Amino acid sequence: MTGGLGYCMSMAWAQVFPFVALIFFEGDENTKSAITIFLVGCLVLWSLLNIAFFCTIDLNYLSMFIGTTTAPQYAVKLYKTGDEDQLKFDAIFSNRLEYTQSIHVEVKEWIAANINQ
Repeated sequence: MTGGLGYCMSMAWAQVFPFVALIFFEGDENTKSAITIFLVGCLVLWSLLNIAFFCTIDLNYLSMFIGTTTAPQYAVKLYKTGDEDQLKFDAIFSNRLEYTQSIHVEVKEWIAANINQ
């Protein structure tokens, strides 16, 4: 429930944690060095793939990866900022019911006012 920033932080943590676990690994030095080489290789590959990904996406979407807006907050924002009825309808009925629970009263009033359309 922390948005894109929380997701990105969890991905970074997932790359750091194996190295932390390796510190507590009790095995011979050959095994430990082989695991270290494997983990470094995985980290380098992960980093290169992330760089390639962020270099190829539309930079207008970059804020999604560092923002703290959650899916329910985004669905409510889409409804409230929607200028056209079709946008409001999609914001409400294309998302989970729980996402828009905070504005159900407002949505019911909107539907009642626009039921003939």
